[in-house]
Amino acid sequence: SVSPPLRRAPSLHGSCWIPFKASGSMETYVVGFKIFDAKALQTEDNGLCDPCVLVECCGLEFQTPWLEDRQQLASFNSDCTWPNLQLHPKQFDSAYIEFKVLARNWFTRNYLIGKASLQLSFINKRQNCLYARKWLCLRRDTDPAITGMLNVTVFALRPGEQAPSASLQEQAQDDGTGEQDKDEEEQLSKAVLKTTVEAPQGKAHHVEINIHRVMDLPPTSSIVGESNPSPYVTVEFGGCILKTPVTENVSNCTLNTKLQIPIVTPLYEDTIILKLWNSFTFAPDELMAQGLISFSELRNNSLPPRWFNLYGWNPQEIADVKQFTTNGITPQPNFFKGRLLVSGRVEPLESEDDLQPATVGMARNVPEPNVSHVCLFSDVYMVIGAEGRTCEVEVSFGASHGKTSAVPITYENPSSTAVVVQGAQDDDEGPAQSEEQISTFVFKEAKGRIEPLLVMTPEDPESQPYVMISVYTTGYLGGRQRIGYCMIRLEEFPAYETGNPSKPKFYPLTAMPGQAASTKSASVLITIERSNTEDLVRHARKMVKPMMYIVRTYCFMARNVETEGSASAELELRVSCAGRSRETDPEPGPRPKWMKHLDLQVTLYSDSAKEPPVIEPIQLTLLSKGQTYGEIGKAICMYTHMRQKDNLGNWEPYVLAPQWVKVKGGRFGDDTVGEVLIAFELLLHKFRDDRNLQPQEMMPQPEELYDRRRHFCKLRKATLHFSLHGLRDLLPVARVSSAELLGSVDVCKPRVEVEVHWGDCRVPYQDDEEEEPPEEPAEKKQKKKNKLIFRYTDVVEGGDKRVKSDRLNNWKSWMGPGCNIRGANFEFLQVGKLSVEIPDKMILQPYVIIRVYEEPSLLGSFAKTLGYTKTLIGECRRSLAEKLPVCWLEGVDVDRSLADQKDIIQSAFRKAREECAVHDEFQQPSDEQLKHMRRIRRDEDDSTAMNSLQAAVQAQLEGPKEYINSTALPEPLRTTTKQRKLCLKPMSNINVGIARNFSPKRGERLQAATLQGSKVIQGKLEDRSEGQFVNDFYFKNSPLLMNRDIVEDDLSVDWNYQHHVYGFVKCAFKLVDGWEEEHDEDSDFEQDASPGPEPVQAPTAALLAAAAPTGGAPGALVPVGGGATGAAAGDARKHPRVLRSYGLEDELDSFAFDEKKLRKRFKDPEHLPSRVRVRLYLVKAVCIFGKGAGDFPDPYVEFQLGRNDRVSFRSNFKSNCNEPDFYTLEERDIILPDDGKLEVRVNDKLNALESGVWSDTLIGSTIIDLEDRWHSRNWRVLNDRQTVPKENRPLSTGEIPGKNRGSIEMWVEMLESQRAADIKASPLVKPPDLELEVRLVVWDTRSVKLVKEDYVNVQISSTLDCPQYCGESTHPTVQETDVHYQSKDGNAIFNWRMVYPKIKMPVKTCSIKMDLYHYELLGTEFIGSLNLDLKKYVERVATNMDAVSVGPDFLKFSNADQEEDGGIVEEIGSARVQLWVMTQGEAASKMAGKGREDPNDHPPLITPAEGRDWGTYLAGFGFALPDFGLWKKLIPLVIAMVLFLFSVIAMKQMGLL
Repeated sequence: SVSPPLRRAPSLHGSCWIPFKASGSMETYVVGFKIFDAKALQTEDNGLCDPCVLVECCGLEFQTPWLEDRQQLASFNSDCTWPNLQLHPKQFDSAYIEFKVLARNWFTRNYLIGKASLQLSFINKRQNCLYARKWLCLRRDTDPAITGMLNVTVFALRPGEQAPSASLQEQAQDDGTGEQDKDEEEQLSKAVLKTTVEAPQGKAHHVEINIHRVMDLPPTSSIVGESNPSPYVTVEFGGCILKTPVTENVSNCTLNTKLQIPIVTPLYEDTIILKLWNSFTFAPDELMAQGLISFSELRNNSLPPRWFNLYGWNPQEIADVKQFTTNGITPQPNFFKGRLLVSGRVEPLESEDDLQPATVGMARNVPEPNVSHVCLFSDVYMVIGAEGRTCEVEVSFGASHGKTSAVPITYENPSSTAVVVQGAQDDDEGPAQSEEQISTFVFKEAKGRIEPLLVMTPEDPESQPYVMISVYTTGYLGGRQRIGYCMIRLEEFPAYETGNPSKPKFYPLTAMPGQAASTKSASVLITIERSNTEDLVRHARKMVKPMMYIVRTYCFMARNVETEGSASAELELRVSCAGRSRETDPEPGPRPKWMKHLDLQVTLYSDSAKEPPVIEPIQLTLLSKGQTYGEIGKAICMYTHMRQKDNLGNWEPYVLAPQWVKVKGGRFGDDTVGEVLIAFELLLHKFRDDRNLQPQEMMPQPEELYDRRRHFCKLRKATLHFSLHGLRDLLPVARVSSAELLGSVDVCKPRVEVEVHWGDCRVPYQDDEEEEPPEEPAEKKQKKKNKLIFRYTDVVEGGDKRVKSDRLNNWKSWMGPGCNIRGANFEFLQVGKLSVEIPDKMILQPYVIIRVYEEPSLLGSFAKTLGYTKTLIGECRRSLAEKLPVCWLEGVDVDRSLADQKDIIQSAFRKAREECAVHDEFQQPSDEQLKHMRRIRRDEDDSTAMNSLQAAVQAQLEGPKEYINSTALPEPLRTTTKQRKLCLKPMSNINVGIARNFSPKRGERLQAATLQGSKVIQGKLEDRSEGQFVNDFYFKNSPLLMNRDIVEDDLSVDWNYQHHVYGFVKCAFKLVDGWEEEHDEDSDFEQDASPGPEPVQAPTAALLAAAAPTGGAPGALVPVGGGATGAAAGDARKHPRVLRSYGLEDELDSFAFDEKKLRKRFKDPEHLPSRVRVRLYLVKAVCIFGKGAGDFPDPYVEFQLGRNDRVSFRSNFKSNCNEPDFYTLEERDIILPDDGKLEVRVNDKLNALESGVWSDTLIGSTIIDLEDRWHSRNWRVLNDRQTVPKENRPLSTGEIPGKNRGSIEMWVEMLESQRAADIKASPLVKPPDLELEVRLVVWDTRSVKLVKEDYVNVQISSTLDCPQYCGESTHPTVQETDVHYQSKDGNAIFNWRMVYPKIKMPVKTCSIKMDLYHYELLGTEFIGSLNLDLKKYVERVATNMDAVSVGPDFLKFSNADQEEDGGIVEEIGSARVQLWVMTQGEAASKMAGKGREDPNDHPPLITPAEGRDWGTYLAGFGFALPDFGLWKKLIPLVIAMVLFLFSVIAMKQMGLL
């Protein structure tokens, strides 16, 4: 078998190859396939064979059973799934699955008929990650001729992706040939299977890859010592593997080999794999490097000769890469291993006849890439942060390298003296900076100067190797080792100018694998200049002097920080640069908010105070101060822009633009362990007191204090409307915290606290029970109230416990099989409102945090006195970044409706999301970007100043505005109108005509719902990101976690199966601009003109008071908070959707935030009946589960509905099957919300011996919240019409969260139990129950080969090949026509019917073989045969239940054993045949007998007279009767009279007469 392709290098436009060894940690992939049929198999002797299919993929193999005597059609119907394919991500990109069709030989090696391959990444990129029912062309290794066709279905899944349903795997995908296939189905001749292959329509090409030269290969180590390698190159594509000749023991060689591969599009792969090998005589060949070229790119643009540089690892440094890859590290290639000159092109051909076999030959002479002399001049100044006794630096360019002399270590900062002289002191603000003892190696000019490197390199930058800077140290006990490196493009270095040395630059070093966990990061200060000649007088290095600078780091916050354990840890950020470091104050995690700038007084080197200095790398270290103090991770950043003055002597404005940057940590420093939000600023120390260079205020400022030039963003007032539906599946809490062994107790008195934050920080403890002084004003009360508190009560306030709608339920839920824990569930149905102040920029990531506590259950109010406190069960963080009020977005006008500004809003959201994106490293803005940002800032400042001036002038001109007019109405009441605007709807929503198949009264939405109901939803209905179910489930479960941060809702994660989930909360919330009073009364306002109902928002005091004149008036309303002001606030009332969160459903807004409406929605019998009938439809499943030894599981389904109903179908398990079909309908009555949890599980049944010891194994399960569906608007519309779409839900397990275990196809319907008798269940019909009947009528033949000299006796037989045929007792599989005697011209008439009833669907194969014979009394002689493939016809009838009639059409017989010279098959005759396929029910109403038997209908057949009289029959014995003319009709009567006479005489002799 071919070894799997492993390592992917840059494609066509890449400049280097990297080794085949793994990159990245192993991940688990899933590959599944089905093999249906093979046809037109071309064997060695063009005869029958015993075929099988061998499937290979990444070291795994699968083989189908052997079939016997097949050629035209071989039905395998085998399937397999590999659930644990361990690959690296880059391996998956180039891995293949290969199908080989073999013919069995008993005493020799099996014959390869042909093979075909599919690229896994190509499959994964298709819809549903699936190739369904594709016909693959089989070819041999180097022969372009098609040797057969193979029909397969293949799917390839990455981690977390869902398996396609069994229905999708069976359905042929639409590839644009549907109309052509339909036309072919109307011609019966197209169903005739042929022994030769008809090539599918496509375009022929020759892929030509030229391997010209291999150079600079390093020596390899072996047992006998070092020696040069023996290289050769292989090219793999389109099932072909070609190899160049081997060149022995060379480091440079010229190959000039052309490798030509024939292919025909369309292809199912796109990657041409090139591998460089080292040949060994007595050992396996070594794969040195691998590169990939995209076929599609090569077809569009040919690849001119170009050098590809090979990079890998030095075996002396890294002997075994697996020690790193198995631990999840991705070691980057850091050792030059040679280069390869390659060219290629794709040549289109006129026809497939021009295709040539795959060949290896001499390449054409082509000009090599232009090369030029490059000389590198290097000077090393110092190395900082390297650990060792001595240090040296090596600069290499390709195979050429030079190094410095070794210098000893010094811990004294070479510029510390200058620091003292200048009197540098730490800032008074913040924690004092500390001076770290960093090892420094200083290189004087004599030891730091490297000899010039003169090399020949291509002029194309993409073909040039990297300039690699490597640092080597020598320890006190160890030898010389490389501790770090960096790789830079040649074009990044300045050109050499005599007498004008360039300024040195710090380059951060990438630590060698295994050393990345070092606390300090090394860097090298070096200058590298390039020239075209070495014949230069080398100037002295540029002298740089130490100067004092301020490196200012804006430390905002962190997120997604991974800490060990569930206990909350305090996190701090350390900033280090040039031997100085400073730390923020520790703040609690997991999302610490520092909002602090740290100024580091550092000594940097520069040649002028007007030029930016040589900045050292800035290291950010995230530290944990929990139970143990330790480093979590670090990030290395570079920032070189220094604050300077412009030509007018003014300081250039600074724009604070923070970025989210990944923090790397883990065992090898390669894992992402968190993200930090940071920004940098660099300035000279002597200007630190300049007022224009003071640090910008990071904390958001109130609107009235906000200054764009000094502040980062606004702190705006908003009102959080929070609707708490309830708590679900709360786990018991420990009796004593940190002592779980003492047992646990169930939750019985839950308490929910809701707060809004934009980062975790220390807050003073506040007693929740303390009451606020009543004399405080309303604004102060709202500002002091920093949380919402909800307590569970078993009855609504003021309600009667005897009334069901007033009771708030609590119940225990079942948590899974074999689990003794019962989850606690509580119904709250409470609403709260909280006035908050949050930043108006999405990048600061505000969020609402929901904490659930268990209050002390004993001693009542004395519990707190005795030391009993509430116990934290879990917390849930929900992002508010996407929930900010629409009017806060840049460019949104409150005077315009939401629909009018849709494009502006989406653009603003898109821009905000880009700012919130996380970067692998800090992205320093370019000079052009900085100029653009400064220009925008200047324009904004000028515009603000001009607007202020215009407003002041306008106010003076207008004078004071009259607040109360002659009608004694205040101005706010005059601007408030109660007239409702006419809500105009699009014409598409108005019933202007009667649509087909639905009532015109229901409108367009009902038609869309009907169409939606006929679909199969891939994935969970509640997690849809598009379509009508987006945001349709208002109160979805949100997980309660502990010390874990969630930035965004990840729909791919099923929290029901994740570890450390302590329950769920069901809630909804929105933000509204401005603070609202606690008790607002409803009032009517004009509605938004945008489509859809608009909820009415009550007028707030802020809105009414916004128009009051400054200073107010007697009796004027006093505003409670901020928000929209002035006329804008008055106009905003017309468009309340602009004031609230974007994307909020109008229906949710109409009831969720009003407690009475909320309780009515979920408790009123009008919306929630006493009992609900649940109908569960289980169709089929796909199980990604292996039992070992290649066996399939024995799956069965069971489900748990609510608290008590557990139903198992263990007795109906499916034996040895990975795609079981259930077709089960179950109905149960439940009580909502108590029984709202439905879990459907697919288990593997163990045998009798194993089941006595172990329980059945869970393959996977899925959980559905029935309560959400019952209260879903769109789902209820489909449910009432019984058009709920099928769901192909993923299967998961809690043992391995996130692992793909398959999928199950199902759907759920719900209705009131009282209506269940009137509304029947939707039909769930199992397709195998359908039976079909096939009728084949042979009308006549023509041009049948004359077997005798001048005649032929024609007879035709038909043989049905269908394992699912059940009518053999009355209608045998082999049926024959009568004989047409003495045909002189080969024409014969039959009018004969073959009938095959009771063909049970679905069928694995269905074909009819028709044989043509010459009949003789003593035996028959075979003339020819043909095969009809009827599978597509029976499947078509089974799908649409419509009968099919095809033909009549003349079908040609063939005999492969009789060929004339030149390979042309002799024409031996044809038969006119007509086919009928219908359901068995329709056939029963249109009965027809075999042959011409009764009932002789459908169609009626007439017995032919030609070829069936006595004369033609006796002519076969050598004599003929004379011609009696009309008297010949009396011959039968005469014969009967003679026989009667003989019988009378015989009876007389016997005495019977």
